[in-house]
Amino acid sequence: MAILDTSLILSNAQAITTTAYSENVIDLGTPDTWNARSGQARELPINLDITEDFDASGGATLTIVVLSGTSATAGSGTVTTHYSSPAIPKASLLAAASLNALFRLFVPHDARRYLYLQYVVATGPMTAGKITATAATAVRRNIPV
Repeated sequence: MAILDTSLILSNAQAITTTAYSENVIDLGTPDTWNARSGQARELPINLDITEDFDASGGATLTIVVLSGTSATAGSGTVTTHYSSPAIPKASLLAAASLNALFRLFVPHDARRYLYLQYVVATGPMTAGKITATAATAVRRNIPV
């Protein structure tokens, strides 16, 4: 069991049926503060867990994008794309699965003040599926049961 600061939760069992931003935005502070805290070589991991099986009538996929911006509102202001995951087929998006084994996401050292994710659904929509995404001090390698 881990203790998690609620200000580091990007998505908490967030239902994803169409392309959407994470329900929460993390305020990293001013760029000078963030760079002083993190340093160039230290990056904060983002843990991704499926909390409900994803489903769709077709062969839908999900791509997860790490974004940061100058506005506390996701998708507004100046936005920087830091990373895009590979397209994940719905068959891999099963409850109790951790996506950390497929790829690793990090809060980049050059992130703008506000950090959030975008969930991009392709050949959807999804008819079910939920995801939890949290920034943490370490990547969790075990698969929750």
